[in-house]
Amino acid sequence: MRPLRALLLTSIGCGACLAAAGCGDPDPAPELRADPAPALRAESDPPPRWVHRYVLTSLEHYRQADDRWVPESEVPRKRVTTKGMVIWEVSEYPQGSVPTAGQLAAADDLVERSYAVALRNGWQEYERGLADGYHRVDAYHHRKDEFMLDHHVLNPERPEVLMYYPTEPDGKQRLAGFMFYARDRKARGPQIGGPRTIWHWHHWLRPQCVVNGLAVGWSVNGKCKRGEPSQYSGEMLHVWLIEHPKGPFASAMYVSNDVLMRGLERRLEERGF
Repeated sequence: MRPLRALLLTSIGCGACLAAAGCGDPDPAPELRADPAPALRAESDPPPRWVHRYVLTSLEHYRQADDRWVPESEVPRKRVTTKGMVIWEVSEYPQGSVPTAGQLAAADDLVERSYAVALRNGWQEYERGLADGYHRVDAYHHRKDEFMLDHHVLNPERPEVLMYYPTEPDGKQRLAGFMFYARDRKARGPQIGGPRTIWHWHHWLRPQCVVNGLAVGWSVNGKCKRGEPSQYSGEMLHVWLIEHPKGPFASAMYVSNDVLMRGLERRLEERGF
């Protein structure tokens, strides 16, 4: 059996929710049976990790809930009650760690290979992405289910998600980056770039419905017509193909139109697409 890829509509499905209502929850979130976070149910006796929490109240507003990185064991197991979507960044490296030369090289290689694959496949053209099997799941995220369900992890040839952002005022969809998923919802994302490649996962107030490892929509009063409810995503990593203010692996989804346009202009000048 193929391993099931991480739960989607993380930033994904949430993007549509955020755009509409800042991730406000129209339905009360009932108590669910224990469903510990991905990091808490990973392989036995894994090395310790640290976590950092943000609360996303809208696509434009990330509220830093705590400026400390704390042990992963402190991630709460109870149902989240915070209005908005809680984002946990995770790392095997303590705060202030410096990546080695090898880790920096691996991180740079991932970015460069992602640029090369995007250009070779013509994914800067929105229609090419759609023609290659990516389908829209919210304002920005376009996933390919075949890649979500395969054995590949951090393979630029097979990115699970393409992130397209509309430019103003024409509304044209422009490729801004890739998003990669861990092997399944219980797996840790490999930090090939050491502390430079920080993975993250989402804890939702309102559960999503999951079928074969893929989110297919929001629950209603904690119940699903299809699949099972879950409040946790799998781990994911962004690779931005524009100059993001927080770096090429930033977890933050919001990109202003000015930043997007400057990044696209620079990419065209330096990389030809």
